[in-house]
Amino acid sequence: MKTYRILSFSFVFLLISLLVFPSFANSNDGMIVLHCTTNQNGNQIVFYGDEYSLVKIADANIESVNGNDFIRYSILPEYKKYDCDWNKLGASELQEKANKIEHIAKKNKKYVASAVVNKKGQAVFSNLEPALYLVMRTSLVSEHKGYAVSPFFVSVPMKDEGRTCFTVTASPKYGLTPIDTKLPYTGQLNWPIPVLLVFGTILIVIGIKSKNHN
Repeated sequence: MKTYRILSFSFVFLLISLLVFPSFANSNDGMIVLHCTTNQNGNQIVFYGDEYSLVKIADANIESVNGNDFIRYSILPEYKKYDCDWNKLGASELQEKANKIEHIAKKNKKYVASAVVNKKGQAVFSNLEPALYLVMRTSLVSEHKGYAVSPFFVSVPMKDEGRTCFTVTASPKYGLTPIDTKLPYTGQLNWPIPVLLVFGTILIVIGIKSKNHN
């Protein structure tokens, strides 16, 4: 009888473990891997040393309907006015929202994680809970100041060809920062006028003296 009770208890404990442990395992097992490289004139540029940070915008909840997973987002209070049906936004609409939310995110500085780009050009964020994140570059080395990077969203998890993926890869889009088209001041546009006036006056004086001398 005692052995039966031990076996029964072990079986119940095993069932509880199977039911409970997966929920804990999936709560913080998300990962974002950024590939921070670009090509310019046939040469690959690795943005080694730049820092990227994540800002949590909304909680992500996975709902299963008829065997299919759907991701629902519950936006945080500070970003409530930007809430929408995130799954229906196109690329340009997502970029527009990211640009608007970035101003608030920079002001609040509630970064949930930060990572520095390694020599392979990767910035890795691990142990992430399911959420919609805004990815921003928060610092950069001086050699990379000429490359602009826009903020962008990454969902953990995300849907990929019907699969729910907790490891998400993304690549920031780099663009050259617009160069100021104003000509630098060198003084060459201002000094010829007074110099010409002086030379002109000297020539006139020389001419008058020559005439009087004759």
